[in-house]
Amino acid sequence: MNDAFSLRQGNTIRMGTSRIEKVLSLTQEGAFVLQSLKHIATGREYVQGGAMPPDEFFVTVNGETLCGSSGGYTLESVQTATLSQGELETRITLSRGTLTIIRHYVAYPGLAVLQEWTEYRNDAAVAVAISRPSLFVQRILPRQREELQFSYMTGGANYTGSQIYKTLPVTDGFVKLFDSMGEPEVIEVDGHKGNTWHPRMNGCAVWNEFFVVSIGQEGLFRTFDYQGWWKAAMSNCDRNPALSGHCELIDYSLAPGETLRIAPTTAGFYVGDKDDMGNTINEYIYRYKWDYTREKYFNRTNLNIWRSAPLAERVFQMVKAARYCGFERIWVDDFWFDAKGNWNGIFGDDWREVNEYIQRNGMLFRLWMPPWHADRLSKVWRDHPDWMLDFHGNWYNWTIDMSKEDAYQWILAMLCEKQKEFGTYDLRVDGDPCNLQNNGSFDTDNKGDWNATLKQSENFYRLYREFKTNNPEAGLDGCSSGGHTLGIESARYTDQHQITDGWCYHMGGYDTTLLLPIDKHQEMPIAGNPAFDWKTNDASSLNLFCAQGANMQNPEQSFSIDALEGMRKNLELFYWLREQGVYGRYIKVFRPLTEHCDPTFLLQRMTWENSKGLLMISANPLNPMLGKTDRVYLKGLVADETYHIESRLGAMQPETRTGAEWMRNGVELRNVQAGEYLFINLPNRPGTNGEHSMPQPPALITAEENTWLGHTGIGVSWKAPMSTVNISYYELSKNGEVITKVAAGTYYFDENASINDQYQVRSVGYGGETSEWADS
Repeated sequence: MNDAFSLRQGNTIRMGTSRIEKVLSLTQEGAFVLQSLKHIATGREYVQGGAMPPDEFFVTVNGETLCGSSGGYTLESVQTATLSQGELETRITLSRGTLTIIRHYVAYPGLAVLQEWTEYRNDAAVAVAISRPSLFVQRILPRQREELQFSYMTGGANYTGSQIYKTLPVTDGFVKLFDSMGEPEVIEVDGHKGNTWHPRMNGCAVWNEFFVVSIGQEGLFRTFDYQGWWKAAMSNCDRNPALSGHCELIDYSLAPGETLRIAPTTAGFYVGDKDDMGNTINEYIYRYKWDYTREKYFNRTNLNIWRSAPLAERVFQMVKAARYCGFERIWVDDFWFDAKGNWNGIFGDDWREVNEYIQRNGMLFRLWMPPWHADRLSKVWRDHPDWMLDFHGNWYNWTIDMSKEDAYQWILAMLCEKQKEFGTYDLRVDGDPCNLQNNGSFDTDNKGDWNATLKQSENFYRLYREFKTNNPEAGLDGCSSGGHTLGIESARYTDQHQITDGWCYHMGGYDTTLLLPIDKHQEMPIAGNPAFDWKTNDASSLNLFCAQGANMQNPEQSFSIDALEGMRKNLELFYWLREQGVYGRYIKVFRPLTEHCDPTFLLQRMTWENSKGLLMISANPLNPMLGKTDRVYLKGLVADETYHIESRLGAMQPETRTGAEWMRNGVELRNVQAGEYLFINLPNRPGTNGEHSMPQPPALITAEENTWLGHTGIGVSWKAPMSTVNISYYELSKNGEVITKVAAGTYYFDENASINDQYQVRSVGYGGETSEWADS
């Protein structure tokens, strides 16, 4: 049901849904103010009056500071439009002299969420100077004796203390300032303290663009999406709480007839605790910010390499291992190219053939390529030195200025051309897309101009959107030295996203699931698992926090069959759990408490209706629960429903209780070992004695001579059966002898073969059940 509404009565405009209502009005003095912001579920009014009127915007124009309460505005029009997913947009146009202000509001049906932004149009005959336009301004006056709390979250740059959600009491005189170019809150984490962050920051590097004001068991969250330089403040002076933020633009020149669009911000209500807030935000994302997510690339496992070219032979060996284990994607990171900006294969690597071979084996191909960076000797640098901003260090080199339309179009065209040249693939970006102009490159005495970052930021989101639109079969993996660009709007366009470069240590992923759906995470440091050893089989390397990944730096070296089999079983369990619905689009995340140990080493995922789930326990050696006995208090269970809970490694005996009993009494775990997980209503898992249906056999087996990446042999292919339920992998027989398992795709390339060899294939189920053999 579309419950979004927008009503105008004279100079009063009411908008919202059945869960949120906002009332704006233009007074007789021409002041544009917020009269009411109501949380319908609780009946709470968030506008209580006070010393300062609740403005909707502020900006400085030619040295004069204007805000909604300044007065002198004329209400020119109120227009509404229904957007592609049923969202209702209200567009309010005001004028004051030669300045036109356009306020946009989007209501999301069924949710207590409003998104908004401002546009300024210069109708004068000469340019005007715009400074510090607001991103948002929020004044909240609680009822007498009610206590406010304010929460914020550190950013995604590479420092200890990154990606942590923090809550402070809002006492009288409280002031908390935020500067995206300021110093991060570095603290000690897991015995480490420090940072490797770049000296110039913006976007979400130092602070996440995420603030929360709570009153008891409810609150208001606010997010925004801007990759330039911004500042914000939460204050409570003379009992006048105010939360505001602005773009740090100084004398930005707005030409006659030109419109300046400020980045969007989102406000929403929630009821409950921190987990309820996170699940409320994720519902907004799942329902309305999922339109550019490609299921083909979302929540997929990875086998990756990070080595210099040539790489074709190493990838060939990686495919062997990945095919046996069941990895869904081969990921080639940095150092595969001739120069940033050129992005050509080197030393004989043919990336189109590599991609074709990977896809022939039923896998996806991911390739690292930060499109807004270029080397000094690249063709784009030599042809367009005027596009180049700020030497970014030896890692990323120069930043291409996306505030220039021709530079932006070159980047977009280059990305589209590479999708044609290499074949469709999953693009992994990196680096900072926004940087200052006119800083004299290596001349540190000239601090440069940050005003261009506003347009660069706008074009960063535009690039994501237009790349996905122009390449509907391509994937997009978000990264910016970790989480510098992480936010709701950027993650809208990505299929997976990295949260840091690792210096968050075990805290990584614990709080970012408030803003980024858990299965869009590009692995999660909270898992704390040791790197997988391809010569051994270590059960503690199981990582079920999100789609698993493993690094294979030396695929040309032999890997043991035990290690391959161990990884295959790990992936088999993950795929089975994904089929049960505990991984995917609609997942709730809870942070259970413990009786004794540090709860930040735990996370709990549940299906959206809270019927099934998984308690995930970090295998990090620093986890104080390991080797100990402790009690865990699960969350999110339905009180009168029954839940059967089992452990993977025996820390508890299987038991069935009601949700109320489990949450009240907790789960007692004894001698917890690395690799332990609790399965909630998930019986009959692979490796147990559960009953599984007999898998159907494959069909249409063919064998033909193939040549791939310089190797000649026989390619054996088959067709999956009509139903793939309960198929874990295929078993391949050659001349009557079983030779391998194929857990990814329906193809096997046999180098040591002739066309006269005879092949058979059968399906194998999660419980070891086998179909009949199918002959070639």
